[in-house]
Amino acid sequence: MLIKNTVKLQKSILIVLIFLISILFFTDGPSPYSNRLYLLFWDNGHILFFALVSWLTFILNRNKPNYYTFILILFISLIGGLVIELIQFYIGRDANWQDVYRGILGGLLLNFTLNYRYSSIKTTKTVIALITVILLITLEQKQLFIAVKLELEMRSNFPILSTFSKANDLMNWAGNSLTFDESYDNREGSALKAKLIARQEYSSLTLEHFSSDWRGYEALNIDIHLSNKTPLEICIRITDITHDTGNQLYSDRFNLCTNINQTLNTILIPLADIEHSPLNRLLDLSNVSNITIFSRNLPYDRYIYISSIYLSK
Repeated sequence: MLIKNTVKLQKSILIVLIFLISILFFTDGPSPYSNRLYLLFWDNGHILFFALVSWLTFILNRNKPNYYTFILILFISLIGGLVIELIQFYIGRDANWQDVYRGILGGLLLNFTLNYRYSSIKTTKTVIALITVILLITLEQKQLFIAVKLELEMRSNFPILSTFSKANDLMNWAGNSLTFDESYDNREGSALKAKLIARQEYSSLTLEHFSSDWRGYEALNIDIHLSNKTPLEICIRITDITHDTGNQLYSDRFNLCTNINQTLNTILIPLADIEHSPLNRLLDLSNVSNITIFSRNLPYDRYIYISSIYLSK
């Protein structure tokens, strides 16, 4: 009687959890401006969902042969994943077929785990299959592991906002032809080399991931220089989450254009200027979101080198 009640309780809990998670597939998830850890954790929703579906399916078919539950879970995960992505596509959500693959992995993970747990004979095939699925899921978490490492390094390096010493540091940036120039000697390692493309209205690079709470500091410092002697006008745009998730008006962010040359240029921007830059509000220094450096309508390609970005008191 106790076992029956336990199984009944498990089924009830699983049904509730599956229903609640399924709702999230068709509601607004994280925005492109959400923290990348949140975005990457969110991508694991299909793994969790189909793991729970697999658990429920296993309970409902516990007396069936192992191959039957395996085929059933594989079928449910594949068809269920495809249906979810199709519905998301037609309701305006981004369809990501990688999520179908993640869902299959989640379903098989619980299927092999439960088969191993409740089988009287622990077969080598089941162990190999389980280990294989665990390895594949671990590989799916590669970007998450890197992002966690980068987030920890960002907090450790603060008030330095960007370092240029490891290849993964480039994952904090978005832009054209970003590389590290290791020949440039500075206190943080190499310099970031960025290409500004000719004949574009705007050619830019953006620091997207950094410690966003700037309260308690007085200035933003950007050390930057050129690859040749011809001066270049660059513009700097700084935004917060309120701007990014709103109408993104020019008057609702910090904007600065200045000329730089081949020698080292240290651009010092008082945080008070940044805070008071929006026309009708204060920029939120506790939640700064992006630092963009760009050029406009260049006649030919240019390269800039950024050796340091940091806050000072």
